[in-house]
Amino acid sequence: MTADEKPQAETTYKSHDIRTDRAFLPREPKVIPLPQLYQKMKDRSHHWSTCYPAWNLQYYCCLGSLKHDRPNVLVETGTNHGCSAALLAQTLVETKLEGHLHTFELDVKRANRARQLFKELNLQGRITVHVGDCHELVPQVITAETPVDFAFIDANHATQACVTETEMLISNVKLGRGKFYFDNTWCGPVDAALCQLKEKYGTSGWVDFPNVSRVPNGQAIWQPWQRTEPIEWHDSKKERAK
Repeated sequence: MTADEKPQAETTYKSHDIRTDRAFLPREPKVIPLPQLYQKMKDRSHHWSTCYPAWNLQYYCCLGSLKHDRPNVLVETGTNHGCSAALLAQTLVETKLEGHLHTFELDVKRANRARQLFKELNLQGRITVHVGDCHELVPQVITAETPVDFAFIDANHATQACVTETEMLISNVKLGRGKFYFDNTWCGPVDAALCQLKEKYGTSGWVDFPNVSRVPNGQAIWQPWQRTEPIEWHDSKKERAK
């Protein structure tokens, strides 16, 4: 080694047994309530909430973010009729994982309609509807020490409101190594909010999907943390066979 050459730092790995990997697939597909959701909301629902293929995208994004070693915390700002909340909570039911969804709704009548839907789908034990301004209630319910695995920002679609709702939860989502999910993102005030967030926090971890949802179209996912330590896997089944 010459005087100008610097010794390369050794790469350290976290040990991971591939036999502990879990693909969170529904264990009891018969209980999936998607047909019931479509039936409950009928055709007019496509003008009220997200629609195919956005439901599938949101469902699997949440499903793939769940943790098996601690209770999961899901957050939704803007319950509306409860359709997205039901879909998110169902990921916990179908995987039989611990966890709870906290959803926030300003309108009392909408909150009550959502509660009725959750009761009909037998999801009331997995969801709590908090009635009031989410800007005031979220910090009370989701404390600084609470890791958040999935946060759906869908209350007030005004630009500054969307930014505020996201920034209230950034530390929690980073703590939980979770994801943000946004609706109606391709143009208008939500698009402006996402551009502000990207300018302030950088563009790393963002994925945009323009061809889902409606009025306006578009959804986006943001993972505000990045894993930088490599994980070295091993196979416990082969080790036991030796």
